[in-house]
Amino acid sequence: MRIDISTFKGTAPQVAPHLLPDGGATVAKSCELGFGDLRPIHGLSAGDTTAIAGDIKTLYRYLDSFWFTWLADVDVVRGPVAGDTSGRVYFTGDGVPKFTYASVATSGSIYPSVDYTLGVPAPATAATLSIAGGTASDDIADQRDRVYVYTYSNDFGEESAPSPASSIITVSGTQTVLVDSLDNPPSGSYAPFQYKNIYRTDENGAYRYVASVDVANSSYTDAIDDAALGAELLTTDWNMPRDDMQGLTFMPGGTLVGFSGKTVCFSVQNQPHAWPVAGEYVVHDDIVAIGTFGSSVFVATTSYPVVLTGADYSSMSVERLEVSQACLYKRGMVDAGTAIMYPSPEGLTLVGTSSARVLTEGTVDREQWSALIEGFRFGVYHDGKYIAFTDTGGFIVSLADGSIIDHDIMAVGGYLHEKTGKLYLTKDNDSTVYEWDAGSAIAYTWRSREYQLPLPGNFGLVQVVAEAYPVTVTVYADGEQKAQYSVGSARALRLPGGFRARTWELSLEGTNRVLSAHLAQSAQELQQG
Repeated sequence: MRIDISTFKGTAPQVAPHLLPDGGATVAKSCELGFGDLRPIHGLSAGDTTAIAGDIKTLYRYLDSFWFTWLADVDVVRGPVAGDTSGRVYFTGDGVPKFTYASVATSGSIYPSVDYTLGVPAPATAATLSIAGGTASDDIADQRDRVYVYTYSNDFGEESAPSPASSIITVSGTQTVLVDSLDNPPSGSYAPFQYKNIYRTDENGAYRYVASVDVANSSYTDAIDDAALGAELLTTDWNMPRDDMQGLTFMPGGTLVGFSGKTVCFSVQNQPHAWPVAGEYVVHDDIVAIGTFGSSVFVATTSYPVVLTGADYSSMSVERLEVSQACLYKRGMVDAGTAIMYPSPEGLTLVGTSSARVLTEGTVDREQWSALIEGFRFGVYHDGKYIAFTDTGGFIVSLADGSIIDHDIMAVGGYLHEKTGKLYLTKDNDSTVYEWDAGSAIAYTWRSREYQLPLPGNFGLVQVVAEAYPVTVTVYADGEQKAQYSVGSARALRLPGGFRARTWELSLEGTNRVLSAHLAQSAQELQQG
């Protein structure tokens, strides 16, 4: 008669202690169990110090040298435009949607040092028209009606939607047109404006490019022949993003995505400043968070989740998933590569390209989960696990089996570095950036499932096989502590006798890696194992 523990797992509070699987635990704290053995997690290692003070809820590593920091929940994405050499970064959650780039973002001591409102505002007033010169023709067939609009463009070549249309002017012969009253761009924290771009209607009524003038100019004389007109105007519906848009993320191919209220918003491909009405999709409930995988956008709401799929912003298909799992916390949604995870009322919900399920179903019930996420701050995906942080520490969920490990590490914000895979954290009212699991080992506590014997019996020996020692082992019989040793080697230690028990448990504490633990009646029985 013996008990062997050679695989170590997390807890499943919903399951009765004697029904847990082999290796299951009733207590698992500060453990690293991803390798099957029992190891400690490590504390935080202090790194860079930022210039901002307070609770840094968002941090972002920029150009491998700078930490962007915010005291608010901010969503940050790299610029999606291929060939961009300015290092543009876009973000929402810090007022109106914004962007910045290398030369201004790193110009001060707090990063980003300078940012700009995302988008290029359209001119608010129409141009005025008059005949500037030339000779009219008496041939009625030579008369041409024209309408003009103009746009603004900035230093990045990003172009606004057009102004209101001008009145109609009729020209003939060699007449030229004075396009006047070109309004100046509005004041505000926009990227520097460079040009006013003028368009006029062609014989088919389409607006085609005429010329560009310096943004300071208010007029232009148009003497261009119809045959010399340039490309057709593309920015007719290129609006500014909504002021309250948040949750910014991106799709492969150069499209940004955000949300506002019940509306999912898509930018024009490779035009992160342009947000057309045709790229807006209204869902049935308020949106809490969004994420992307493949060519799909996952939308977590206050009730049923929704998936939008498509290759173009103007033709997305919308599907409601028949899984009534609301998203409880925006900062709880994480991207797990091919899936999205978020805390719902029933547990940790995992959504893939074709399925949705509660990952912790069978591990914790609704009441236990509610207690677990009390004081929830944020979650991150790291090294195949969901790591949650709360007001009192947090917990780790294994994606392999949904089991849970508790931890005492406090954090208020986190960032997973895309290149290195390292997880960085910030603490309450602390300007230091810390690296997860990079400091000193934290003492773990792991207590096994209840092993029930067919009949009451007694074990004579306990053995702990570890990579190094000491390891503290505690033996429980029928719920009472019967022995505790600081184990210094793999030599079996004798247990007290004079009693029999039906239910047996082992508890292990320490910082050294444990390979296995055993209870046996005799040394011979241990050797036979």
